[in-house]
Amino acid sequence: MQLVMRVVLVLVALMATACTSLEKMPQAFPGGGGQVYLYFETLGTGGAEIRFALSDVFLVDEDGRRHPLGAEAELSSADPDGGLRLAVSGMEPGRYVGMAWCVSWATVERNGVIVPLELQETGGETLVEIDFTLKPGRSRTLFAQWFAEPSLCEDDGFLPKLTIREQRVELASSLIFVSNVADASLTVIDRSLSRVVGSIAVGSAPMGLVSSPDGTCLYVASHGGRCISVVDVAAGHVVDTFGNLGRAPTELAISQDGELLFAVNPASDSVTVIETATGQPVRVVDVGRNPGGIVFDADRNRVYVANTGSGTLSVIDGNTLQVVRTVTVGQAPRGVAVADGTLFVTDGGTSTLWLVDLPSYAASVAVSAGSRGGRLLQGLHGMVYMTAPVKDELAFVRTATRSDVKRVPMNSAPGHMALDTVHRKLYVVCNEADKLVVVDASMRKIDTVMHVGRRPYGVTVIDE
Repeated sequence: MQLVMRVVLVLVALMATACTSLEKMPQAFPGGGGQVYLYFETLGTGGAEIRFALSDVFLVDEDGRRHPLGAEAELSSADPDGGLRLAVSGMEPGRYVGMAWCVSWATVERNGVIVPLELQETGGETLVEIDFTLKPGRSRTLFAQWFAEPSLCEDDGFLPKLTIREQRVELASSLIFVSNVADASLTVIDRSLSRVVGSIAVGSAPMGLVSSPDGTCLYVASHGGRCISVVDVAAGHVVDTFGNLGRAPTELAISQDGELLFAVNPASDSVTVIETATGQPVRVVDVGRNPGGIVFDADRNRVYVANTGSGTLSVIDGNTLQVVRTVTVGQAPRGVAVADGTLFVTDGGTSTLWLVDLPSYAASVAVSAGSRGGRLLQGLHGMVYMTAPVKDELAFVRTATRSDVKRVPMNSAPGHMALDTVHRKLYVVCNEADKLVVVDASMRKIDTVMHVGRRPYGVTVIDE
């Protein structure tokens, strides 16, 4: 792609003092530490319900020091949730050789009667052997498997039988990534298993994320770090950081050839254009007030930016990197998606879904969204998917008739979405519930719900 004004690169490099290298990135974990996730699942269920209470879980380092994870919970063998996130905690870097589980009580239900169980270990503490090394600025995910029935001992005793396995990310082409604002991390999910398989430490307050066209790397908007984290998908960690001229990005879009990255900066009413080959900003494009949603239109080589604060849509030319059109769309446009030659725009101010004809840019109201619309995504079978965070719903809108086909109740505050076109699965982030909801896009019903990090925001699928 032909870029303009490359002569400004030298000046830009001098100005971009924030976030020009990984070492200069504000640390998500104070003191250069790392982060540990602990997930829990129950195996061997089907018999009597067994319950036990955790007062905490400690990691034990090679010097014998104990480091609390803050995993206080009541756990049951009857809980159908197969991947409960027990804890996420900052941790000192180093080698860890044990995990101490502190149990305060346990019971079993027999014939409708709750029977207290006697803890077999002194103080209710069970030590499980582990062996891993946590590196500075990295995340590690551990998976605890509880074998419920074998935990019952003679004479109504209880000794939790636990095994711990570490994250294993093997098939990069089957992965989903979710950004977690409060954890400064990405949750890694194997979509073939519908299971969390790992985590990746990134910049502070990660929000929007996109993958390169070949699926080898991810670009993550670090709102708190005022930069873009670059993740090598195969390696599973941050390998570079792009500066953003001190601006705090929230949303990202990428050109079809992967050469340009577009970062939305709501606080400065602008979009930074970054050359992915060099990591250098090549242009800052002024748009409307408080820009939000962004989408790249490959057919027309245009970038559309919804300006929530000014009720407009900015159209950026992909060659000149200049705003070539400003379109008025409702009161507070937010989500944007291109489908069937039309740009769909949600309006959080009037609870309506707007249509913008391409390339005439004539705007009209399509349907009432029923509530303040959130995010939009081009879907399957002539559909556009729309989240309604106020009503906790997901709407399926048919592009040909502009009609609302079906609404699916969601967990709390559905937001960003990603689509697996091969397996026809829609992944919806639920910010307030710390969950990712998997929707069968053909049947239009919820398939699976998975626990992710704290305050999840963005989601992307690596295409097979």
